[in-house]
Amino acid sequence: MVNQYVERRGDLAGLHLIVAEIVAGTRGILLYQEQLIELAHRLGGLSLARADDFRRAMAKKKADAMRDLLEEFVRGAMANGLTEAQARDLADKLQKYSGYAFNRSHSVAYAKLATWTAFAMAHAPAEFMAVRLNRADDPDRFRAFPRRA
Repeated sequence: MVNQYVERRGDLAGLHLIVAEIVAGTRGILLYQEQLIELAHRLGGLSLARADDFRRAMAKKKADAMRDLLEEFVRGAMANGLTEAQARDLADKLQKYSGYAFNRSHSVAYAKLATWTAFAMAHAPAEFMAVRLNRADDPDRFRAFPRRA
């Protein structure tokens, strides 16, 4: 998925208009669960509640629920101008994507935490490591810490 993200470079050619609108901010790749819900709602014609069920079934790999919801999605996508082959191809891609989807607000929080951590490591490495060592509840974890400080 990372390679697809880098290689896409924002090229949305060939994507259905609704799909392109939803994934424009992420270079044409579905990254967030919220995008899956919006896609299922807008293109697949599912209600927002059913779209969330769709997301949940895919995330938890619930085969029975997923099969029914995928069929409902395919019917809705066909009603919105996709051929059956295009709708099924998109449904297959959504199934593959579901293992990598992440909640957008969590992604932002983790990115901020990673940025703050990197800043602290770069600008105050001794203090950073002192805090990490003082808060480590398992001495075996010390070996996993970088030896930069």
